[in-house]
Amino acid sequence: MFGVGVKDDETLASRLSQSLPSKKIVNLGLGGTGPNSFLFFLQNYSLKPVLGKATKGILIFDFHHHLIDRVIGSKLFLSWFKNSPRYILKNENVIYAGPFEDFWPAKFYIFLNKLPLNNLLFPNLPRINQSHIHLTAKVIAQIKTEYLRQTKSNNRFIVTFNPAYGADSPRQRQNLQDLQKALAEEKIEFVVFSTQEMKPLPIIEGEYHQSAIAHQNYAKMLIEKLKLTNE
Repeated sequence: MFGVGVKDDETLASRLSQSLPSKKIVNLGLGGTGPNSFLFFLQNYSLKPVLGKATKGILIFDFHHHLIDRVIGSKLFLSWFKNSPRYILKNENVIYAGPFEDFWPAKFYIFLNKLPLNNLLFPNLPRINQSHIHLTAKVIAQIKTEYLRQTKSNNRFIVTFNPAYGADSPRQRQNLQDLQKALAEEKIEFVVFSTQEMKPLPIIEGEYHQSAIAHQNYAKMLIEKLKLTNE
């Protein structure tokens, strides 16, 4: 969503804007982060400077399975973002608990990341479980609440499951299915693309970001799936 690896007019937001010229498209992507950072952003900063008077609209929150790791502060994620905001559940309420680097398991993961061959000796931790999926769904639900609080209560909030970053294992696929069930329980609108709706979404060679062609094709998929128009 942020647009790493492509030109400014090739990002997903730019492609959407080119196809929907009568609409104001705002890229709220935060590079290298996850739902936890976006929630922190909404709780501490106003959308008014970027939205202006355009408070009526749709927030499309693009998701893939690696973002669960970022909510829980996995070892891999903490290798580049140790001061990411950490959220916990207290009586089913989402509570900010400081940066991950102040949390003792995170400190241990950061230490492991400094060891030689750490990825070989210590595979990514922790293993995602149902409590992690539940927390992720609750964080996303709180993002929706914060977004509607700053805009209009009848705006749409949609989670799109990005097929460019396919789940690599049966467990990852099951985690996404479990998250979708949890989002439905939170009354969060979400969309999953079928094989028939798919267009080529190539990743930039040598890294893990979508290419310019992928952004162009994904914009078309979103417009068709969400029935977005210039009207």
